[in-house]
Amino acid sequence: EMQSNNHKSSPLSVSVHKLFNENANSQFYMALDELMSIITMLSIILSAAVFVKEKENGTWDLMLLMPVGKTTMIMAKVLSQTFVVMVGTIISVGAVVIGVFDTPFNGSFAAFVVLTFLFSLSSAGIGLFIAAFAKDIMQVGQFSMLTMMPILFLSGAWTPVYAMHPFLQILTIFSPLRYYIEGVQSIFFRGTAFVDLLPYFGGVTILGVVLFFFGTRRIMKLF
Repeated sequence: EMQSNNHKSSPLSVSVHKLFNENANSQFYMALDELMSIITMLSIILSAAVFVKEKENGTWDLMLLMPVGKTTMIMAKVLSQTFVVMVGTIISVGAVVIGVFDTPFNGSFAAFVVLTFLFSLSSAGIGLFIAAFAKDIMQVGQFSMLTMMPILFLSGAWTPVYAMHPFLQILTIFSPLRYYIEGVQSIFFRGTAFVDLLPYFGGVTILGVVLFFFGTRRIMKLF
């Protein structure tokens, strides 16, 4: 009884405080996750489609006659599609994510743009792999969906990484979307300084270089 009275008279109380999303509003996270999923899909599909359309239209041989090197041609096509994705991303962030869903933006816009650009190139490397195998646009769509599902599943967008099986947590290291999601959320919600964003930039860059290198080598075999 004495312990109960002491407990009731205690001046201390425990309360739960959410630092970055006080109202536990899920639409902030959903809007960003959907945007990043669409960026992944478009980066893969557009970078693959720009080459596969040459096959479909029968202009692949004409493309080979152009007085430019293989690397220049590949980079020109990929960067043109990356530019389209970047423009759409900036418009979507301003008009939808911030404008409609009122998602807070506490970090550096320049850091967000650079991270998105690096991630788009990383996804374009996957698109080059698909372009090397696909014979038409229908196959591009099919291969893209098969590729995107494990990338999304291992990104932490649907299930937090810490809640996954330990083996799957290891596999998430190889998903560039994981680093992109964590980096963008840190920029938007936490206003994280650039120095603290370096692990996310590093993860996207390293995987991007590897994917783009092998994707380029694969598509070069068609030239």
